[in-house]
Amino acid sequence: MTVTDNEGATDTDTVVITVSESLGPGYSRSNPASIGSSLTYEEEDDWLYEDYKVRITLVQIIRGNQAWNMIEEANMFNDPPAAGNEYILAKIRFEYLESSDPDTQYDISQYDFTAVSASGKDYEWASIVCPDPKLSADLYPGASVEGWAAFEVDIDDNPLLTFGRNYQGKDGIWFKFYT
Repeated sequence: MTVTDNEGATDTDTVVITVSESLGPGYSRSNPASIGSSLTYEEEDDWLYEDYKVRITLVQIIRGNQAWNMIEEANMFNDPPAAGNEYILAKIRFEYLESSDPDTQYDISQYDFTAVSASGKDYEWASIVCPDPKLSADLYPGASVEGWAAFEVDIDDNPLLTFGRNYQGKDGIWFKFYT
């Protein structure tokens, strides 16, 4: 990538992005959106999906014993959470709004989302079978899916849920993962 600074000099290794205004709730880790919020995410020049635009809604969360009961019912081989942890089930609506190529399919699953602790550490993905409907689909622009995703977190934590962060963990969209 080549960028040109204000004086016309060219630098092939540096990209400077200036944000002139603070983004609204949900567009940073320090200002996450509330449960029930719908956030739009756009990616430009993504190597896998071309340019695309999606809308994500964190519809509902269920924590603790109720979440474990639903997970256990979904598959008797699911393991209970580790000592001091609990499961969070998140019902997520994912709408694939548009793409620069209308024939590009988006493969969405719970693994596209990450739970981040209040102290700033990513949680590992929960390796369980989720209750139906699962958040899993191959979508073309204009299609949507709503389903459950599962996360294992510390019982006393107020984590965040994120989608679309870059390799530095910045940007993307952020939701409060607690009430």
